[in-house]
Amino acid sequence: MLPPALAHLLAYHAPLSTLQREQEGGAVSLLTPGVNVLALNATYLPCGPTGVDLPAVTEWHARHDLPPLVATTAPLPNATLVATLRVGAGPPHPCPQAAASWWNRFPACTWAPGPRR
Repeated sequence: MLPPALAHLLAYHAPLSTLQREQEGGAVSLLTPGVNVLALNATYLPCGPTGVDLPAVTEWHARHDLPPLVATTAPLPNATLVATLRVGAGPPHPCPQAAASWWNRFPACTWAPGPRR
């Protein structure tokens, strides 16, 4: 069973992914080729990842030309931390551009602009 924070992320990103695969031990992998969104190209690990075959997860990512990226709430041995994030409710952000309900989830005024050429 996935931790609640990861279940929330998976529930949001799974419909946007090209492929969803359940791995042994309760892990779930998403694959979305050509999309540079970490959550769409990762494996979500359950609360107790001891039943997950991590070498098989790594091999699955390699077969799809992806780095072995996993989302977990617990540290993994021999893993490198890439990023951390906090999932949950927060205070609303005042954003005059937020007209549609979609923007309520991702306020445009809090995003950083892309690099300039």
